[in-house]
Amino acid sequence: MEENIKDQHFLPRCYLQGFTDENGKLQTLNLELFAKRGKKPYPREYAPSQICYEEDFYTVGDMTGFNVSDNGDKYVVEKSFHRYENHYQKLIAQIKSGQALAIGDAGFLIQIIFDIKLRNKYFRDKYIAPNQAKVVNEAADELKKQLSEDEEYFKKFQGASLKDMLYLNEKIREMLINDKDFKQKAHLSTMMRKEDGYRIALETIMMKFIHCPWVILESPDNFITSDNPGGSMGENGEIHNFFLQKGFVFVFPLTSSLCLTISDTQGDPYFFKNPAIKVYAKGQAPQDMLDTSNGMLFRHYNKIVFGPNKNILTEYADKLIIKK
Repeated sequence: MEENIKDQHFLPRCYLQGFTDENGKLQTLNLELFAKRGKKPYPREYAPSQICYEEDFYTVGDMTGFNVSDNGDKYVVEKSFHRYENHYQKLIAQIKSGQALAIGDAGFLIQIIFDIKLRNKYFRDKYIAPNQAKVVNEAADELKKQLSEDEEYFKKFQGASLKDMLYLNEKIREMLINDKDFKQKAHLSTMMRKEDGYRIALETIMMKFIHCPWVILESPDNFITSDNPGGSMGENGEIHNFFLQKGFVFVFPLTSSLCLTISDTQGDPYFFKNPAIKVYAKGQAPQDMLDTSNGMLFRHYNKIVFGPNKNILTEYADKLIIKK
């Protein structure tokens, strides 16, 4: 019997479960209601299985033109994230207890955060989709140049004439520019091939985060998150989705009671002394940092913010109306 995984979460369930109440439920606030219609949203209760998913979000179909080989498993991308489920909970348990993280575990936490941002619906809709024509044209122009000017490269296509290859390149250009499923295919291609800047971006962020001091803020069930969690603040106070230029403060709610903050204002002296482990400071969140973490979530979201505390979400809904 063929496997059927239709409902696919763009936020892993292990993350969603960190924001549930004692009954395993989440309180959600639909920001689309306010953004598109100007109406005040009210908290609504859901199970983690009911939010942050789309049908066939990661299902691999025909990937012609995206340089992805077919391994016969259309759910290969969806399944690749399952390895986070147990490991993430173990990392959270360590952080709750205040244990320093082995450098490999700290690196894995960074990769989970990076993939949560990259695999997200927000990344697909806000970064890939608007650049469809630009990406296709740049790739086609580069291939045209290689075919025309690089004799060694052209030799790979034995038996084909230059005219035929250039014609094929233009046909593929036209097909991709008009492909209504381009954003999904390009998104899947990035995750499957680990190319197109994935490795370089991950390595860059890994180096930045590992060498910066970490602070874990605690505030029992007072942190909320969104369907595109985490963000950064630049030197000018502007809120970014994932901006890590000089002077950044990156904030990522790990659970409703724990929030990771990373800043490049100075290096991490503990890491330089012992690069085998990642030590972090841990303490109660000041009200201003709690407000900063929760407030940042209202800038770069798909649709909802959520957490276990209905009263907190009601307060933020009231603030939306006041600011209107």
